[in-house]
Amino acid sequence: MKRYWLDSRGTWWRLFILLVLNVNPGWPAFSDAPLSTAPLGMGYATTAVTENIHAIYTNPAALAQMYGMAASMDYTQRYGLSELAHTQIMGAVSTNLGAIGLSYNQLGEDLYQERLVVGTYAYEVRHDLSLGLSLRGYQLDVAQYGESTTFGVDAGILLRPRPEVRLGFKAHNLNRPEIGVTHDPLPHSLTLGVAYVPRSNVVVGIDAFKDLDFPISYRAGVEYKPVPALALRAGVQTEPGQFSVGAGFYHRFLQIDYARVSHPKLGETNYWGLMIHWAE
Repeated sequence: MKRYWLDSRGTWWRLFILLVLNVNPGWPAFSDAPLSTAPLGMGYATTAVTENIHAIYTNPAALAQMYGMAASMDYTQRYGLSELAHTQIMGAVSTNLGAIGLSYNQLGEDLYQERLVVGTYAYEVRHDLSLGLSLRGYQLDVAQYGESTTFGVDAGILLRPRPEVRLGFKAHNLNRPEIGVTHDPLPHSLTLGVAYVPRSNVVVGIDAFKDLDFPISYRAGVEYKPVPALALRAGVQTEPGQFSVGAGFYHRFLQIDYARVSHPKLGETNYWGLMIHWAE
């Protein structure tokens, strides 16, 4: 009886994952669903916005703009389901030879689990130009099917044509990696973003995101700091249509973030993040 319950639960779990992540039933593939809490509060329109440890995922080139050392952790249960628990841990350091970042990301539980390790290097070529590269190690573990591993490469560019304007570009999984027994391709996407900083306490981000297998998605977000200790965020995106809100709380070297993202069909997800930043 116990074995039948586990087999049945595993079957329903795999079906649910296929519906949520919209992937091939041969092997559930990694989605492009982000976890970084602060960028999510801005609708993830942050390819040219983020210049801290979260650049490991938003745009590897922007990590070159980080100073000192930083560590962070983000957590969510997607759509309120404990089976879709998602955890992300990151660390980064800035050196005279560039910035280096490392991240571990895990989604799921014993029956189904995605693990991702990312190593990032970014270098400021000039005061107005940064380049970045990330090596991504993917591991997929599905009960009764075993494990599968593959590697991907991301590249990014960050430009500053004017002090108040930043342009960002990110290419995700340039090498078109595949995973699983059926060699399902992992998401391959291109993102172009612009950030506008009209004042020191306001930043606006706009992104165009194109997964090569899906329609283009447009994203827009804003962050406003009414006082230095508080950031208010909001964002929207298309394909799918989503709305997000968030907030950040700052105290010395500590930052606590919250975001809430509303999906048109799957409901709402709450995200929590903690970051510690030691400036030089």
